[in-house]
Amino acid sequence: MGIDWWYNLYLPARNVATALRAVAARARADSGPVRVTLPGGEELTMPFTSNFRNRISIGLIYLHVWYTYSLRPGYVSMSFTAAVTGMSHLFADSSSVRGVFTDLAAEVGAVCCVFDREGDGDEICWPVTMPCNRDSLKELAATWP
Repeated sequence: MGIDWWYNLYLPARNVATALRAVAARARADSGPVRVTLPGGEELTMPFTSNFRNRISIGLIYLHVWYTYSLRPGYVSMSFTAAVTGMSHLFADSSSVRGVFTDLAAEVGAVCCVFDREGDGDEICWPVTMPCNRDSLKELAATWP
C-alpha cells in the first residue's frame, strides 16, 4: 500500500454545487459524463475524470464530498486524494499543484484548505500557512461564520 495524501477543502454546504462546477471546469472532459444529485435534489453533470488541467495533466485524483464527517455542522469537506504515492509527493512538492487547490478554495468560498499527510506534518495551506493537527483544526472550525 502506498502513500495517499490529500487536500481537504472545508466549505459551507450551500457552496457544494458551485465547488463541483469549479472542479468540472478544471477537469478533462474525456471520460463522462456522470450525473450527480446533491442533497436537496439539485442535479449536476460532471465530466467524471479527475485529470486536473494545470500546465500538464497530473493524473487520477479521487474526490469525496463528506457532509456527515465535517468539522462543524453546516460545512462539508471536499477531499481530493492522490491515487498513487508519486502523486502524493507531487501534491507535497509542487507549488503549482498546491495553487490549484488553494485557488479553488478561494474561488468557491471555502473557509480552509488543508494538506493532509495522514497525520505526518499536516498543514493549513489556505487562508494561512501553518502546521496543524486534528485539535487545531477543531479550534479553527469553532471560528467559522
